[in-house]
Amino acid sequence: MKQILNFSNSEFLMKSKRIRKNLIFILFIAMSYLFSTQLMANQNEQEFERYAKIVELRGVWKFAIGDDSDWSSPSFDDSDWSEIFVPSDWEDEGYAGYDGIAWYRKKFKMRAQDHDIYSLLLGYIDDSDEVWINGRFVGSSGEFPPGKNTAYDKFRSYLVPADYLNFEDENTIAVRVYDRYLNGGIVNGTKIGLFVDEDMLIPLAGEWQFKTIDYNLPKDFASNPGHNWRTMFVPRFWDEQGLPNYDGFAWYRKSVVVPSRLRNENLILVLGKIDDFDETYFNGQLIGGMGFFSRHVDRDELGNIYQQVRIYEIPAEIINYNGENTIDVRVFDGYLGGGIYEGPVGITTPSRFHYEYKEPAKYQPKPSIWDALKDFFDN
Repeated sequence: MKQILNFSNSEFLMKSKRIRKNLIFILFIAMSYLFSTQLMANQNEQEFERYAKIVELRGVWKFAIGDDSDWSSPSFDDSDWSEIFVPSDWEDEGYAGYDGIAWYRKKFKMRAQDHDIYSLLLGYIDDSDEVWINGRFVGSSGEFPPGKNTAYDKFRSYLVPADYLNFEDENTIAVRVYDRYLNGGIVNGTKIGLFVDEDMLIPLAGEWQFKTIDYNLPKDFASNPGHNWRTMFVPRFWDEQGLPNYDGFAWYRKSVVVPSRLRNENLILVLGKIDDFDETYFNGQLIGGMGFFSRHVDRDELGNIYQQVRIYEIPAEIINYNGENTIDVRVFDGYLGGGIYEGPVGITTPSRFHYEYKEPAKYQPKPSIWDALKDFFDN
């Protein structure tokens, strides 16, 4: 009996050691995850370090659980809603264990500004969100039921045109949030407010002309007038603007005036990130591009070009100072989201743009056999 008892004690001690080791391992994994998540959050926020804050939105917001489309309206009376601090997990603000849909609302005033476009930064939202300013939709991330895609790890930045805002009067932000499980709400972020990108000498974010068509060169536009161009917001996936699941070719076009005071500056065109390939023209001249255009592109040929920030030097001799200039961007998307989808977008100088500027690689198109065959039969 004594031997059996000793064996049992020994076995118990061995199991206890295994449990302690497992707990230590689990704790290590959890701490590593939290550290990597915070590191990712800090890295994502660094992109907006150059932004200047116009309106501070950290602080107390109105909050209600439930769901009603009327809650996006600026005229809705939210006086009986509870209050919540932003950013914070709503579990820490009195809603422990709640998973589902809830709304945030915030009113603010701002003075008139000399900017055409603003950035609404909301930090990290767990899991999905839809955002309105003064009743006008400005963007969303993730999916609401029955969709399951989460965007908990995406830093929220939504572009707001100046004509969406009421200067010298009250403005209302409404944020609809869906949380699937665990923590929920506008949970994290040091930059929460309305900002402007002052590093861009000529900001180009906003409305561009857009057409799902594939001309070979911008000059072809002149010989094919009358096409129905539409407005597309840049930067934002075209899938979020009425073209869900569209893969293929498209053109973006924007007119811009370059003031003569910039005549002696080395100007660059920053187009942010494009999914997938691009050819970029300034006044009809090719100034850069990434990827290759072909009538047949395999998915495994797309690579990670969609993650590259497009920065192209604008030769001074092709710039029409104090007059109209035209930017044309030919885009090919081969899979999932497409278009000029992430900023910054504008004209500036390498010294002013806080980015590791690199000389753009020489553009080398790679025609396929399909292009050669079509050109042969066309001729």
